[in-house]
Amino acid sequence: MSEPTTSDGEAVYNVFDRSTPAGRALFAIYNGDNAGKKTGNKISGRNRAAHQKKLEGGYVPTVIEEADWNKRKTDKPSLQQMEVPVPQVYGAVARDPEAVGRPGLPFMGKKAERQIKAEAKQLDLEISAAPAPEYKGLQTNEKEKIRYARKLEFNGKPPEEMPEGHFKKPVKREPPTRLQELEGLFADCVTAIEEREEFLADMTKCGMREKYETQIKGEIQQKLTTLKSLDEKIKALTLRPER
Repeated sequence: MSEPTTSDGEAVYNVFDRSTPAGRALFAIYNGDNAGKKTGNKISGRNRAAHQKKLEGGYVPTVIEEADWNKRKTDKPSLQQMEVPVPQVYGAVARDPEAVGRPGLPFMGKKAERQIKAEAKQLDLEISAAPAPEYKGLQTNEKEKIRYARKLEFNGKPPEEMPEGHFKKPVKREPPTRLQELEGLFADCVTAIEEREEFLADMTKCGMREKYETQIKGEIQQKLTTLKSLDEKIKALTLRPER
């Protein structure tokens, strides 16, 4: 199959870029399945290497003559009829003397028309004689309707209903005042300073104080500055209470 070319002699599949559908189709036609070929060659090479290794280890493959090979392909196993042991009965079969006058079983065939009509008439009589079911009226129990609706809503497993007052009502809390917020921030700063001093003491015991001393002291100094600012604001609010 010759490759198509343009008027300038260039291959067609080089004119179209593979970014277009036409270019990808031409590449697949004239370039072939390179990925499949590479995979097949890789597997074949691996099998050849394994076979060569077996030969070097003393493996001798079984040689089958061509005549024997052809005979194996053409010969088919002969089909033989299975032999099933069948019991043989000799002599006359013994009969039950009491079954001589016994009537035979009825013929299981189609029912006669008169039999069908007689059975239908008997069935109508039985139905007409049966008592009519008692009419209980419509179900108007609203509570039962609500229970059934909840059962359908939760796929037959509604949650357990809790009595009223089982759950405590949330207590409405007043928002903290500005003074309370500042006092909370002040306490947080004091805790942060104490934690950093404890950390620095632990590093001193481990012999690693010089590594963290500058950083920790800088953080403590920032917290002290924040404490001073918070203290001034708290004093100002204490002298002049919030309205």
